[in-house]
Amino acid sequence: MSKEKHDIKLKSLNLNFRKNLRADRGYKSFLTISKDSDRLASLLRNHKTQPIVTHEEIRFRDDMDFLLSYYSIISCSLLAGYISSPLPDKTIMEAKEVLLNPVVKLFYEEYYPLYLPQVLCKYLDAPQQLGIAELVNPSRKNDQIFESLLLLFRSRIEDEDIDGFLFLLDDGGFYDSNLRIPLDLQFVLEIVGSPRLLVEFKVGSQTYPRLDSLVFGFSKFVSYLSGYAALLRRMSNATLFRAAAWQLESYWFIRLHEKPGYQLESCLKNLLSITDYDFFSKNEGELLQEERDKWQEESKKSIQLAMEDITYLKDQELGWPLVNLLSN
Repeated sequence: MSKEKHDIKLKSLNLNFRKNLRADRGYKSFLTISKDSDRLASLLRNHKTQPIVTHEEIRFRDDMDFLLSYYSIISCSLLAGYISSPLPDKTIMEAKEVLLNPVVKLFYEEYYPLYLPQVLCKYLDAPQQLGIAELVNPSRKNDQIFESLLLLFRSRIEDEDIDGFLFLLDDGGFYDSNLRIPLDLQFVLEIVGSPRLLVEFKVGSQTYPRLDSLVFGFSKFVSYLSGYAALLRRMSNATLFRAAAWQLESYWFIRLHEKPGYQLESCLKNLLSITDYDFFSKNEGELLQEERDKWQEESKKSIQLAMEDITYLKDQELGWPLVNLLSN
């Protein structure tokens, strides 16, 4: 790879993911807050031990997630053969400053295990020892797949509807002042899986904007998962590349696995029943029987494929090659 092409790729990654408003804000906030290690430790605590409640806490943690995502993307880029050594000195210095901080290290290693930042940390410490150059197989095809992955990933992190739904998936919740009730994951999935509740709560009419956004976020996230699964399947001959790509969103795949009471698959199974319910004919005018049958058939097929994609993405073995690389 020519230096010019390599520099263009690095500049694109930096522009799209490091110069992102939230990642940049996360780094600047880190520089200020890290001067007080106790405060940093409080802000980056394990939410399962002590819930995150204040706006300041939520905003800082979200911004740090964006910053860690940037380092994960750099790590994934190396493992995909999309970029290679050496990384710019500024990138190396900044990554070390953040990733080697003891509080941040505890955050991404113990509280919320993220392997891509760990790989980058190890790479920065001893690039030759990790041996990435000998393990990756750069190719035009892999570059194209990786760029498609980056576009898809960026569409997810910039989507406010998906962001809201993922907040629920991560044990968060909202209070809807119009409905005067709390909105959590179980409530939203019950609505999505019930034709009666979809009508009762007038979903899609903007009567209850927050609820509409969360329902749309669910739908968009399922579509995102299907697109992600399709890209991973195209990487079947590059197991380390696929492992890195899986690890990029592993936190959410594992969260799906940890939700036995109201998993997305259960909701999608409920949606299958909606295709047999005369829901749209009551709300959108009478459909011809042939059109309704076609809609039902296509809907069932899409839902079944989405269920298969989610099951595929929840397979943690897809990420093992990266875990093995770290343990060597």
